[in-house]
Amino acid sequence: MNDRRSETDSESARVTVVPAPGQETGTRNARVAVAPVADPEPSLGDLVMGLTDDITTLVRKEVELAKTELQENIKEGAVAGGMMAAGGMVAYAGVILVLIAIAIALGEWWDNLWLATLVVGLVTLLLGWTIFNSGKGQLKDVSLVPRKTLSSVSRDAKVVKEKLS
Repeated sequence: MNDRRSETDSESARVTVVPAPGQETGTRNARVAVAPVADPEPSLGDLVMGLTDDITTLVRKEVELAKTELQENIKEGAVAGGMMAAGGMVAYAGVILVLIAIAIALGEWWDNLWLATLVVGLVTLLLGWTIFNSGKGQLKDVSLVPRKTLSSVSRDAKVVKEKLS
């Protein structure tokens, strides 16, 4: 075969100009083949730069995780707080409405208005207290500390220390 090849080396690829079939060398319609050349081992600077980029990405992802976890915890706290507020409003409305309506009816039936008012008021307060404590119990279960993120950060710090040692 009479194939003549002109080769040019660059840093990352070898370019080989091969004449098209049936054409002479030096014509303009040649095919260009690019073959990758194996990269040498990365230098210490490249490794440190890669590690710095990885740590930056890791910290950025941990901050995103902390934000997400905090938003979830705040939402749970808001629901519990809303239940506490609803319980308080129900208790307050219950005290007023029940004291007025039922206390009058019981007062007429018992022929003792003050005793009927006291009984109805105590029952309503008990209901409101129960609802309030239910919301308070849920609020105790909500933590604003992003525990998953703290665990992940400490685990990542150990891995980085091990890699740098």
